[in-house]
Amino acid sequence: MEFREVIEKRRTSREWTDKEVDFEAIKRMIAAGMKAPSWDHYRNWQFIVLHEREEKEQAFAYAKAAATA
Repeated sequence: MEFREVIEKRRTSREWTDKEVDFEAIKRMIAAGMKAPSWDHYRNWQFIVLHEREEKEQAFAYAKAAATA
């Protein structure tokens, strides 16, 4: 696939399913994201992978509370 095609087919998804994502696929996505350009090659990133529904709900509740504070 040409780079132009990759860019043109990029999209954001706001629909999720309960289907489990293979952790190896998640690691590949994070690794690809780490290759994205950044200011002065500054990559002080941390990732938290939430697996259980309860973890996700708690994280979203915390983020929502922090955003409104």
